[in-house]
Amino acid sequence: SLEETKAVAKGLNPALDEGVLDSLMRFSEALSDAADRDTTLHPLSLRQILRIARHLALHPKEVRSPIAQALMYPFLPLFHQQKLDKLFEMAGLPVPPAVGSLEIRTNDEQRGQELVRTLSIGDTSLSLPRMDVN
Repeated sequence: SLEETKAVAKGLNPALDEGVLDSLMRFSEALSDAADRDTTLHPLSLRQILRIARHLALHPKEVRSPIAQALMYPFLPLFHQQKLDKLFEMAGLPVPPAVGSLEIRTNDEQRGQELVRTLSIGDTSLSLPRMDVN
């Protein structure tokens, strides 16, 4: 059962944060329920859950990544990835924004005698020296 799996994972990884473990269990339960309705999905095995829990005890901020690795997410067809993305969201593990969804901007600004170009991608900005070719 889910509670037994959670108890084993916590027993083997006492440093594992309870909230992080709950996120893993929510995803596992959502995937198991979805696999009951969709034969193209497969639930996480106990071995996978324990391996993910061991990783999360060391890296608690990376909840989505080890689950995706266990499911071989990057190698799945797009429609499988989309199904898993919905399950990640249901479990409170939202999909990080894709590079294509980030706004890319440039801005030229006069600073004294110098013209400076600022490159912004999402919330990150970097001032670049302006190189004019004569």
